[in-house]
Amino acid sequence: MAITGCVGLFCYGIIVSLLGAILPELQRRLHFDLARGGFLQSCLYIGQTPLLLGVGPFIDRLGKKPALVMGSAVCAAAIAAMPLATGYREIAAAFLLLGLGASFLNTASNAFLPELDPRSPASGLNLGNAFFSLGAVFFPLLFTLMARRFGLAAVLWTVAILIGSLGGLALKQRVPPAGSESQVYWKEACRMLSQPDLRWLAAVSFLYVALEVSTGLWLRPYAELRFHAGAKASGLLLTSFWGAEMLGRLGASAALKRVRDSDLVTGGCAGAVVGLLILLVSSDIQVALLGVILCGLAYAPIFPTTLATGTTRFPSLSGAVLSALLVAGLGGAMVGPAAMGAVAGSSPVRGIGWLIGSVLLLLAAQLGFLLGRHLSGST
Repeated sequence: MAITGCVGLFCYGIIVSLLGAILPELQRRLHFDLARGGFLQSCLYIGQTPLLLGVGPFIDRLGKKPALVMGSAVCAAAIAAMPLATGYREIAAAFLLLGLGASFLNTASNAFLPELDPRSPASGLNLGNAFFSLGAVFFPLLFTLMARRFGLAAVLWTVAILIGSLGGLALKQRVPPAGSESQVYWKEACRMLSQPDLRWLAAVSFLYVALEVSTGLWLRPYAELRFHAGAKASGLLLTSFWGAEMLGRLGASAALKRVRDSDLVTGGCAGAVVGLLILLVSSDIQVALLGVILCGLAYAPIFPTTLATGTTRFPSLSGAVLSALLVAGLGGAMVGPAAMGAVAGSSPVRGIGWLIGSVLLLLAAQLGFLLGRHLSGST
């Protein structure tokens, strides 16, 4: 069952990287500018954010299998429809539909992952999220290899078949029945929302995703402005960041069998500060590369381990917890880069300063969560 979750997150990584890989071809084919291209990415998240609030309760009440089957089917249909679009409205509608399906796919896949290692749910979630990173790298590579020879439509239909087959895989899984009495469930859900632990974890999720997305957005402009790097060198810096994050999650999956979840997250926050400081003070791009790799490794365990902490803290409401934390993360993805741009202006140093401030707030939120658990006597 847990392998299904890994495959699901691999497919979600493909979905997240999809537009970046195919945007130039869509622009040439449908004749729209970059501003409208950016709105297509917004459509992906506009579709996900409100629906995520309902996906978690859906999983808790009806089970992970129906959510994963529904999500994979909707995503496959949306991607298969993209080559048939004859105008901007049609392609925007396809990305909106893709976001709706992705909310089910992402949440249900994460819900499967703790079963990879029932003794350490955080280990399973870190391993599964490494598959997300792999999917995000896989699709641009697939597109590069196939598009010139076979065309955009063939690539998208191949991906649609891949994602659609995930639903068939899920149907074959034997999943324990879900569901509790509706009245009891909603009472428990309301009680969960009032818990300080959940609010602290939501703050960690919000700040982390804001930090990760802002770092990914700022690295290339920073390298080009600070070190006068070319496109190839700045691209290498960004690829190194995502690659280090994938390797860091694989390493964290193994480390969590020996290290406490909270210690790994706190250590990740501290490592991120060091990595960003190296990036800030370095005068050479090779030294900056070391800081970028350290950032990728340090960022890696924070988000998956936070999700695992929430599902472990509220086991009977794991779907609702995942929804709440994923919505908080999407909020960070929308707010963080805009705030960074407003603070940084045209200064790369101020941009890195914003990232250091973000990770210090993230560390404060994590320490606040740990202090709250200590004062309440939680283990």
